[in-house]
Amino acid sequence: MSTNATAPSTELALAPPLVPMTPDDARLAMAKFQALTSAMLEEGDWQRARGIRPFVKRSGWRKIATGYTLSCEILEDEVLERDERGEPVRAKAKARVYHRETGRSWEGTGRCSTTERRFSKPEHDVTSTAVTRAINRATADLVGFGDVSAEEVGAGVEPVPMLDEAGLRDLAGALETRWPASDSFRFLNALMKRLDGGVPESVGTALRAWAKFATDDGPGVGAQAPQTGAHEPTTAQTTTTG
Repeated sequence: MSTNATAPSTELALAPPLVPMTPDDARLAMAKFQALTSAMLEEGDWQRARGIRPFVKRSGWRKIATGYTLSCEILEDEVLERDERGEPVRAKAKARVYHRETGRSWEGTGRCSTTERRFSKPEHDVTSTAVTRAINRATADLVGFGDVSAEEVGAGVEPVPMLDEAGLRDLAGALETRWPASDSFRFLNALMKRLDGGVPESVGTALRAWAKFATDDGPGVGAQAPQTGAHEPTTAQTTTTG
């Protein structure tokens, strides 16, 4: 056996840089990347609820990890506190997700507490939820896709209160005191499309207040149907009374 053999390198290959490229090429590359990542997911991999943005579930993050051939390593898995019966109350975890071919990696942390919701098997559920959150976060940061995972929605991301059917009818009636019914319908329809199919209670309150206190000189005069612009949900030309 030769003593001059070169020892194999232990360094991971580095990913080629994204730049230099033209801005148009960069936009196209990112658009293709986002489309590819989204195509890995099915409807069941998303958690959707009125008033909040869609979030990727654990199944979705695992599919993304498989699609990009990512590996995972659990670095920490610790129960931080137990109750008087010895059951876990709080736990934390840290995970590292990496792509062996390029050497890129990211670490994510996750925590879980029984104050979030009732767990049927706290000895398992509290720590496993913390681990799931750590893996999901690391995967999301490494891939650059999505926000927090669906498993974290119940821990700090509160749904926006939305008008129910009765509230929408009440709002439509209030708007019809200012505009013809057809204008009110057209405005509400456009508003709901822009706001992902619903109207937040806060927006309904503001619109009802506008309809109550706005004055005009007759139908279609002095009060115009607000436009659903990109920055403000409603704008209106009004004159208020003291």
